[in-house]
Amino acid sequence: MALLAQLSDAHLIELDASEREASDWLRLAFLSSYRPSRAESRARKLARAFARAREAGADHVVFTGDLTEDAAPAQFALFAQLVGESGFTREQVTIIPGNHDAYRGRDAYARAAAGTLAAVARTSHEVFELDNVRVVPLDSTLDQHYVRAAGRIGVAQREHLRDVTQPTLVLQHHPPLAHVRGPLAWFQELVDVAEVQRAVAATQQLYVMHGHVHRDRDLFPLGATRPRVFSPRAVVETDASVRFYEVDERGVRPLGERQD
Repeated sequence: MALLAQLSDAHLIELDASEREASDWLRLAFLSSYRPSRAESRARKLARAFARAREAGADHVVFTGDLTEDAAPAQFALFAQLVGESGFTREQVTIIPGNHDAYRGRDAYARAAAGTLAAVARTSHEVFELDNVRVVPLDSTLDQHYVRAAGRIGVAQREHLRDVTQPTLVLQHHPPLAHVRGPLAWFQELVDVAEVQRAVAATQQLYVMHGHVHRDRDLFPLGATRPRVFSPRAVVETDASVRFYEVDERGVRPLGERQD
């Protein structure tokens, strides 16, 4: 059995933002206006979260998106620095992007994933196995204006949700189940949430870890007899942001939940 730690939503701000242009300041001011904690505080929270995962003896850590506040290269570099100082090896950490990591275009995350982040963690699309569970990182980001927080899995990535023959853990930033109603769905949800939701409900061996909602939740897909969709509290908001899970050939279980 492996012990898996989940972190999400650090929303890091670079420690020195003095070189930003006016348009960059406007974007950052808008996005951080409802998260008043300062850059130094956010970095400390992430460092402490990794330290708690390390102290608990986690075999692997997954980070389910929104590494940064607005995808500045210096923010990705700070995230990589903190992972590098965590004591975990590259093979022990997996990172996927969130909508905030694409507010300078999806290529901003792609460049970081191929550069600074690649040295310290597995990044999107690196499928691997953890104690007989297949782990599939997905990218749910869109190219969109920073006032919108939607996502998309897309046809190609949804293939990972079908014909599952072993316990499979999917990592994605946006929830795979509908979670808001009316016009707000356009702003916050996957644009293909209906297709993703059906696929997750249809496969009992499929588990999903996500971020985005900043809440600790265990959800039951339609027809499920046990929770298979999980999210943690946001690193940016609390010192109690790490969630732990048991992972083995029986599937994925929040720590403390036992199967007979």
